[in-house]
Parts: sequence; structure tokens; C-alpha cells
Amino acid sequence: MTLVPGSTDFIRDASRRGYRLAVVSGALRREIELVLSLAGLRDLFGVVIASEDVNACKPDPQGYERARVTLALPSERCVIIEDSLPGLGAARRAGIRCAMVATSHSATDLRAADLVWQDLRGHTADELPWSA
Repeated sequence: MTLVPGSTDFIRDASRRGYRLAVVSGALRREIELVLSLAGLRDLFGVVIASEDVNACKPDPQGYERARVTLALPSERCVIIEDSLPGLGAARRAGIRCAMVATSHSATDLRAADLVWQDLRGHTADELPWSA
């Protein structure tokens, strides 16, 4: 299992700062739960939306909308961190800002995002594009 470099520190820091965290993935719930548990991060995520929780996967925004509603947050108080173009499309359709990590695509391909990082090393949630 390989996580995006810096993701464990980033997630722990975001949780310590009081950010409410969710996972929205096209993977099965048992796969997501396994990865989060092995990484020691499961308790930091209040919401997990898996493929079996939605009728349509990304770029459909259904997963992101469901997570936002479950967290009881307005779109303007949310930021999505993605690594895929369908995920960026889903974020845009949900009306939520999106920061991208360039692990699957070049930074040039991700220029439609609000922010692009190579990975999460050395970054904190306070750097995310929280204001429009």
C-alpha cells in the first residue's frame, strides 16, 4: 500500500486543526476501510462514501454532494483534494473548490483546479483555497 507522499501528516494535521474530513472514492467500502485502518487514519474521517453508496461515480458529483450534506457543510466551506480528472469534474459539478495532487496527471493537465501540488509533503490544510 502506497499513499500519496505527505498524506498521513497532512491528514493528521488537518484533523488536529479541527477540519472535518471525508473520503469519497469509487472503491468499495471494504477496500477504503482497509487502507484507512492500515494507515492508522480511520478514526480521523467522519464520513466515508464508497462506490456502493452512490448510483453514479465521478465525474458525477453525487458522492461529493452526499459527503457535504452528511457533514452538514455548505459548499463554500468545503475543499476537495483530488488526483483524477473525473474527480476534478465532480468537484466542479458539485460547486466545490478543488486542490489537485499531480500524482496521476501533469500539473499542466490540472490547471483547471484551484490549486495544484506535486504531493502533500510539507503542506497543511490551511493552505487550501478556502475562499472563492
